[in-house]
Amino acid sequence: MLDHIGVFLDDRPSSFELWLESKLDGLATGIARDVGDWARLLHDGGPRSRARHAATVWNYLNRIRPVLLQWSARYDHLREVTRDDVLTHLETVQGSQRQTTIIALRSLFGRAKKNGTIFKNPTSRIRVGQREEGVIQPLEPEHINGSIATVTRPTDRLILALAAVHAARPAAIRRPPARRPRHRQSEPVRRRPHPPTG
Repeated sequence: MLDHIGVFLDDRPSSFELWLESKLDGLATGIARDVGDWARLLHDGGPRSRARHAATVWNYLNRIRPVLLQWSARYDHLREVTRDDVLTHLETVQGSQRQTTIIALRSLFGRAKKNGTIFKNPTSRIRVGQREEGVIQPLEPEHINGSIATVTRPTDRLILALAAVHAARPAAIRRPPARRPRHRQSEPVRRRPHPPTG
């Protein structure tokens, strides 16, 4: 009713703010201030940046919180963190965790530099690197034979052959390459006879 007549003021803190407050707990004051500003900008967006999905903010902050706690034990501000500190931490993570960590740290330090709270970005010129995927090996014949016995439809057998024998990835099986149209044999070009000149 109060909302309908325009006098209701919902002053409850948002669930994001409550979550963020719990994540900033334990960080040095200067570090917590920069991290809070960065996380709010990611979540809400700004004049020159679009808002990110809440899961992205959650993933970034959860990924870098352990290193922020370590740095908070030694430093009061992000401007004290060095490139060596970042590289030392990156040696402890691998694969997609390493990628997410460096992307999140780059974003955090980039924002702090834009705000003027740090002078030099310690994550600059640190490569993210390509995600390494394991080598897919074809199945052994005894494994294939057991699978063939259970598959009855021809399309399922084709999928099995592509996956088991040719080690095709699921995306390649779902979207096979487009078929090239057959070219008809070209017919001889019929030319109109030209009228005699003369």
